[in-house]
Amino acid sequence: MKITKISSNLVIIFAILIFISNSYSQTLYKPQDFGLHLKRHQIDYSTMTSKQKDTIVTGLFNFEDKLIDIAVYYKSKNAIVVYCNNGNGYLSEYRTIKVSDGNLSRIESIPPKDLNLNPNQNFGLKLIYDSGKEKSLTNRDIILGEERAESKAPLRDFTMFLKLIIKKLTQKKYYASNNN
Repeated sequence: MKITKISSNLVIIFAILIFISNSYSQTLYKPQDFGLHLKRHQIDYSTMTSKQKDTIVTGLFNFEDKLIDIAVYYKSKNAIVVYCNNGNGYLSEYRTIKVSDGNLSRIESIPPKDLNLNPNQNFGLKLIYDSGKEKSLTNRDIILGEERAESKAPLRDFTMFLKLIIKKLTQKKYYASNNN
């Protein structure tokens, strides 16, 4: 009896683990997928074309590690996709930032100003448009990505607490009147 209960629990745990691993599978990219060449496990900037230098930048964009990440501007999507360095030679998609202000000519990474005073600060992005207009994205903007537009938090009903108290009080009165 106990063995079947334990085995059924193990089957349920394995099923949950398989479901979680399948639902969180990520597409992994190598730097070579972006046309980048590596030299001693670092990106060789001397082999980058001028078009790559305008649309691909590197920096510490995510706050979870201190590994160099890549941001790529896709003109067809009119978006910048930040790829997180996994530390094993692969990159995974981290954030997508829509660019809706016009035609972007190039992007640049902005290193933090006070990295010595605040080592937790990460890089930002500078967007340079065809018209000469510039726009800066802070690291906070990069971390939030498109999540800023719609909140994932549930809407709260602030009167719910009062409704709950009133319900409890009425239940107390009901039970008190039935017990007398």
